[in-house]
Parts: sequence; structure tokens; C-alpha cells
Amino acid sequence: MGRKRVELSEIHPYHICARSNNRTWFELPLSQVFEIYANHMEKTILKYQIECHAFVLMANHFHMLISTPTSNLSQAMRYFMTETSREIARACSRINRIYGRRYHWTIIRTAEHYAHAYSYVYRNPIHHNAVQGLEQYSCSSLTEKNKNFSRLIVDKKQGYDAYIPHCRRELISWLESNKDQEYDAAISRCLKHHEFLFPQDRITGKRNTYFDKLHPQKTPGT
Repeated sequence: MGRKRVELSEIHPYHICARSNNRTWFELPLSQVFEIYANHMEKTILKYQIECHAFVLMANHFHMLISTPTSNLSQAMRYFMTETSREIARACSRINRIYGRRYHWTIIRTAEHYAHAYSYVYRNPIHHNAVQGLEQYSCSSLTEKNKNFSRLIVDKKQGYDAYIPHCRRELISWLESNKDQEYDAAISRCLKHHEFLFPQDRITGKRNTYFDKLHPQKTPGT
């Protein structure tokens, strides 16, 4: 089966994930790799006018939420992946490939699904037991100490942020509470597909939306 062609959109945001080759670590201190990503994210934003809403680097992969107002995801990601791969390889004197395969994309069409993906991206350090508190994790655009990256973030996707707290204190509290491994695993499964969608229950035919995990503001605009 051939690779699915990227669905290009100027409206809907995407979740993007890419892993290192063989899922090994990047062979550089994560802080150095994170700085490389920050530098090339800025160049990608300037060159392709993308909007980055969240970015988290883990030991052997990264997650991000981005929008492409000019419908150019393929070009922007090709540039970003190529340039970061070159610089990481150069920095660690590595001749083999940096990424295991092409990035994986998931298009997100609703505010509810965007909130789930947003939470999943920033909760990844907790999900992988890297930290207990999200503000302790340094390789995230959520961390205020990372000015080089945080200044590049278009904070949440306008029109998709109805279920995400706007106050930072409430945001951190929401991200760190009322979640569990089952929820994280369910969102992870949704993000393995090219369109975010909860599976149907084989017996009832209904989809579990995990709506109780969203911000208590149940109705947008209230």
C-alpha cells in the first residue's frame, strides 16, 4: 500500500510527530537538540508562514501542533526535517540517518479534538515518566524559561481553543489533573491515524469522546 498523500489545509491544524532512527536517542544533550529545533522552527516560520502552537521534545522523538495558513505542510515539514537532521548529524559527527522515517501527521477538525491533542502533546513528559510537574520539563515550549522557543508560539489555534484554559495557572492545572493512563493511551491511538477520530465501540456503536477530560467550560462561549 502506498503512503497516504498529505491532506493540505489552510484552516485545520495538525499534530506532527517524528522519531529518531531505530528510536534511539539523538546522541546529543536534549537541551542542545531543543535549541537546534528552536532555531530551525524560527526559520521555517519565516520561510513558510506556518504557525506553531505547541512543541515538546522527548529523548527520541518530538511532538508539535502547527497550522499552515498557506496550505504548505509538505514543503514546510520537508524543510524543517531536512535542516534539523543536517544540523543534528553535524553536531554529533553522525553519518547515518537521524530520523527513522517521514514525519507522521494527523489533521484535527474540531475544538474538542484539538484540546485532546494539545493536552497530549504537553503531557508527554508525564506520560513517559520524565517529570511529575510539566513546568519542570525544560524541552517544551510550555516552559517559560525557554524564551527562544516560547516566543515563536502562537498560543493555541484561534477558533479551536474553546476548551483550553487561557490563564496560565489554570492551564497548567488542567494539563496536570483529571487525566490518566487510559486517557493518554486513547489519545495516542487517535493520533496514530491521519485524522483524529475516536473508534466506535463494537457493541454499542458509540464513540467515547472523553469529554469529561476537557476544560470544565463545557459550552464554547459561556
